Amino acid sequence: MKKIDLIIFSVLGLFSVFLIYLLIISFNPAKANLLVNSNLKYGDLYQMAKVIDFKFPMPLSLPQNELNPIKNADIIIMGDSFFNVSSGYQYFADQIKNNINLKISNYNIQGSGELWRKTNPIEYLEETNFKPDNKKRILVLESVDRGLLMRYENIQKNNIKIKVENKFDKNDKNSPKGAVELVKLNNNHLRLEGWGADEESGSPLKEIIITIDGEIIGQAVTGFQRPDIVEYFKHNSWINSGWSFDADLDLSLNKHTLYVVFVDNNGNKVISNKKEINFTITQIDNIIKNKLRSFEYLITENPLSFLFSEIINTIEFKLFKQISSLTPKYSLNPNVLFYKDEVNFFENPLNSEQITKIADNLAYISTKLKNDYNIDFIFIPMPTKYTIYHEKTGSHTINNFFPLLFKELDKKNVQYVDFYSSFKSSNDFLYFQSDTHWNKLGIDIGVNNTIEKIKNLP
Repeated sequence: MKKIDLIIFSVLGLFSVFLIYLLIISFNPAKANLLVNSNLKYGDLYQMAKVIDFKFPMPLSLPQNELNPIKNADIIIMGDSFFNVSSGYQYFADQIKNNINLKISNYNIQGSGELWRKTNPIEYLEETNFKPDNKKRILVLESVDRGLLMRYENIQKNNIKIKVENKFDKNDKNSPKGAVELVKLNNNHLRLEGWGADEESGSPLKEIIITIDGEIIGQAVTGFQRPDIVEYFKHNSWINSGWSFDADLDLSLNKHTLYVVFVDNNGNKVISNKKEINFTITQIDNIIKNKLRSFEYLITENPLSFLFSEIINTIEFKLFKQISSLTPKYSLNPNVLFYKDEVNFFENPLNSEQITKIADNLAYISTKLKNDYNIDFIFIPMPTKYTIYHEKTGSHTINNFFPLLFKELDKKNVQYVDFYSSFKSSNDFLYFQSDTHWNKLGIDIGVNNTIEKIKNLP
């Protein structure tokens, strides 16, 4: 075949695929405007599947109101992404605040990637150097069902007191303050976390620079809320002192020296204590893998390639019902995607011993909060979309996790809010069709149930 014939054949092939795609969306006109509109937000599950049947626009996020430091709060709310996302509705803590004339403090227990922040309220209170007083408080702790075993199976064994790390002189007003609290090398991915602030300008700092072996490798992302730093140092302007840094490294087999440089608005600099990271053959192997992933990302995730992937994935779904392994279950009445982790949790039920361990540790948290901090405890296990709507996919699995957990919590006198029963009995669809999180109808039920529990707490 001549070169010119091959080019013509390739162009005609691509044009044919595009015509098939246009034919498909012609049967669903509501999707046609989504093809070219880049100003819309779409759900996390659609981003995984890239199938136009599940391409629904998401409401935009609303700004989060400034909440109170933990010491001033009447209610302390701790939760994962369900409590810390906003899509056309206010954040959960803001809605509680608007409906109850009490001061609210909020803490996001979920970090990024494989890193999870402190999910044990006892550790959180100790880290903030919280001192109990005569003030009556309530702590509301939420966790999605698929994360419960990881977060609360071994709380009592891992209840280690962690103090706020401060590497610098508290009395030196002419230099920034800060700390490197986490250095984690996972394969060849480096994750750093810490805080940084300044006596004069508060937080965040102007720059936080990361160096390895004397070479600058990047700057940290700053501005994360750290109410624990405010409590410890008594500086309200240090609330946005949290920072983090992520990078994929390409280093030789050896020990490498890492320093973090804190720079305030006046240009004053302070260098952290030396940190060492050890690069092994495992990291070198993963550099090669990550370079291949980077090439794959370049090919598949730029706007034009994303559109092409959407075309191919949609055609494969229409013709063969093939879909991404990240969204292995779906419904077409209505069109809904389900995330693999929530599917795995429901289709592989926890055993009674695991459920009892979770309940035992939640009871431990409840007792310790009451005895040591004069804080009443309310637990909220959050059902995932698949837990509520698995039957829409044709699944007949019976998973009694929530009734069994509630039975154990009742035995141990742990106060909880039952979203599960309210969601199962609702005639409305309470989650976004192409996202893992609840919609406004869902969060409205959750807020109302929580407020009722707070008001009727024994």
